[in-house]
Amino acid sequence: MNENKDRLKEWMSSLTTDSLKRIIEVDFNDYECYAIELAKEELVCRKGYIESNESVCMEKFTTFMDLMKAAEFRSVENAISTIYPEQLSFIKKYNEVYELLLQLKPNEVNVDYLNTGNKDSHWKVAGEDANTGEKYGVEFFAWADWLSFLVKCEQVYDIGKENYIAICLMTLTQYGFTEEAIQRKFSEIEKVKQSESEDDGLNSNGQPIYEYKNITLDKTLERVSDIKQEFIYQTREEYDPLQVRPWIRYWARAIDTSIIWLLLRCVWLFILSKFHVASSSYIWNYCFSLLNFILWALIEAYCISKWGCTPGKWILNTNVQKASSAGNLSYQKALKRVLRILFYGEGFLIPFVSFITNIVSYNRLMDRGITKWDEQEEVVVSHKEIESYKVVLAVLILVGLPIISFLINKI
Repeated sequence: MNENKDRLKEWMSSLTTDSLKRIIEVDFNDYECYAIELAKEELVCRKGYIESNESVCMEKFTTFMDLMKAAEFRSVENAISTIYPEQLSFIKKYNEVYELLLQLKPNEVNVDYLNTGNKDSHWKVAGEDANTGEKYGVEFFAWADWLSFLVKCEQVYDIGKENYIAICLMTLTQYGFTEEAIQRKFSEIEKVKQSESEDDGLNSNGQPIYEYKNITLDKTLERVSDIKQEFIYQTREEYDPLQVRPWIRYWARAIDTSIIWLLLRCVWLFILSKFHVASSSYIWNYCFSLLNFILWALIEAYCISKWGCTPGKWILNTNVQKASSAGNLSYQKALKRVLRILFYGEGFLIPFVSFITNIVSYNRLMDRGITKWDEQEEVVVSHKEIESYKVVLAVLILVGLPIISFLINKI
């Protein structure tokens, strides 16, 4: 019984003030007496906290970050399931965004408010200028700026903090679950704005190109432009030509290939005493190479997920991380990436096909600053200056291991 009451109390805390009043004044016949009492307690608590302890309330929930720290995602998930049931299939994505936001450092210069409102049964979140009260869109703001927005205490307690966070999460991720995806959409909006007439502000379908087009589109784009430049500066490694180093990536993979090929060849020689006879077959050589690549894929995925690099990438100071949070990839994501390399980059190791796919991948990397497999898995590959001793080590491996492999074949 106590457990049911605790669950009901938690559910009550996620309801809006109007919903609580409806339970007490309209739908009371549908609820047990103790449920009505819990609704009254929650309503009295909210009202008293706002009217009698306004300063305490504002101290506890000054910014959106403060509000998020005061809630658990499990409760926010319940709010999402109530307000946005159609979004439940993406709940894992929202959880990832939520955890990432808690790890970010808020921008300390923001002094404006988040303003929530319900229009046509749809919740909206806008920024509100602290001086003029003018509203502007926040969909394209950097997440660090989202965290530093001030919150209106009365709004938080009117709709419930979990509901408030859920509504903000929907707006924050409206154009994507990563800041990169959101910034790409922002660039598209900018292009549309430039091509549309300033008189009507409509697109080719006669629809507004932005919700706040009549009063604040220019202001929104002006505010976001500075944030966008800072964001691009912080993530420039993905697009900076100095970071597009196809040959460094090639030699890093060559080092890995040399190491694993030598080790696996020794294993196969030990297992198959007649390996040198069978190896004269083209079909065997192809199957052997494909099997070696797949075995290496399992090892590479582990290395990437554990350290963000393989031996070859470590030697050449190349790092592979998630684009969204600069953290290491999961093992599954790293494995999918290397298998995409096998398909898009190596053409399943089929000689002529592999030659073509390598050229296509090289040109794509030089033109767009990112390979197809990195783009699809939302991965950033970064490089640092290579120390002299690592250059020597790379040369020794690339030259020495093929010689050792040749000598082993002669035995």
